[in-house]
Amino acid sequence: MNHEPYPILEFDPDSSAFVDPQDLLKPIDIARRCILCFFQDILEEGQANGQLKAVYKLGSEIGRNMVYEMTVEGERIAVLHPGVGAPLAGAFLEELIALGCRDFIACGGCGVLDKSIGLGHVVVPATAVRDEGTSYHYLPPSREVAAHPDAVQAIEQALQKHHVPYIIGKTWTTDGVYRETPTRIARRREEGCHVVEMEA
Repeated sequence: MNHEPYPILEFDPDSSAFVDPQDLLKPIDIARRCILCFFQDILEEGQANGQLKAVYKLGSEIGRNMVYEMTVEGERIAVLHPGVGAPLAGAFLEELIALGCRDFIACGGCGVLDKSIGLGHVVVPATAVRDEGTSYHYLPPSREVAAHPDAVQAIEQALQKHHVPYIIGKTWTTDGVYRETPTRIARRREEGCHVVEMEA
């Protein structure tokens, strides 16, 4: 690990950690595929109509987060609200991996920087400007990060199959929801960001 003037830039490629979710949690009978759903109202509706069944409780300092399962076209799918912000979402993601989930997709809301994008329009983030801290513990420092092209293509194909309008865009991912200043917003727009969120 290199010594840098700012600790956030000191990427350590060694993934072994003092506290490892693999040591805390053992694999369970859980779906391989998982949706990280940031829409609490959707989860509540799924519970109320019996579509979602609670299968596990993940814990944090804010209490318990339920892991649910549902069946879609005969396939089990795990579903979790991963909290708000990358640190909690990242911790829950690691715990889901320890439990046995392997394939993930996230679905959530965002703020719009491109005013031509209407409320509720689907934006598939192909790239993200990294203005948060969590990702720097998983990837070497860089200004931007790109989603895997195969993942973007698979999402596009699913949206097209179901005739859902969408755009492929760039997101600004940040930890500072109340630090989205006019100057920062202008700069992110200049960089081509369409939206802003906290977990990409």
